Amino acid sequence: MELDRRLLLAHCAAHTLSVIAGLLVVVPLALNGSAFKGRCALFSQGFWRTENLSVGEGESRTVTHLVVQQWGPLAACQFATFVGVFTVLYGAVQGWRSLFYLHRRHDDTLFSAFLTLLLSLCVLFLSGGASVTLTLGLVSWCNTVTDHNTRPFRSLCGV
Repeated sequence: MELDRRLLLAHCAAHTLSVIAGLLVVVPLALNGSAFKGRCALFSQGFWRTENLSVGEGESRTVTHLVVQQWGPLAACQFATFVGVFTVLYGAVQGWRSLFYLHRRHDDTLFSAFLTLLLSLCVLFLSGGASVTLTLGLVSWCNTVTDHNTRPFRSLCGV
């Protein structure tokens, strides 16, 4: 019986970590959507433009800025956000159920355990797909921002 309690505690801890991991995805994506006015930076394409601006009598200065030619598809950001929110909600519900079983010393039925297994596998595969989407999208964005590692902003993208 003590093994069951330890297993339930480990189950609770795992679902708590999944809630935290989901929040680590949802919060930055929400901030990204807010900063870019609802556009998705994942898979965006652009280039750096250098312009000479006249600031006064005979004075000029050079300004370089990023021009985004094409924003990434909204579906990329929406899919990752959906998976993050679903992971947070699913982890919270399953963590609460584990605490309930731990306190009441109840056990899952076989059917309930099977449904939990199916939902957990769905979350696993959705998380894997969202991870690949985020990784490839961020690599594309970082290549655009750093101009394929020729710009001094490489440290922002972990290069």
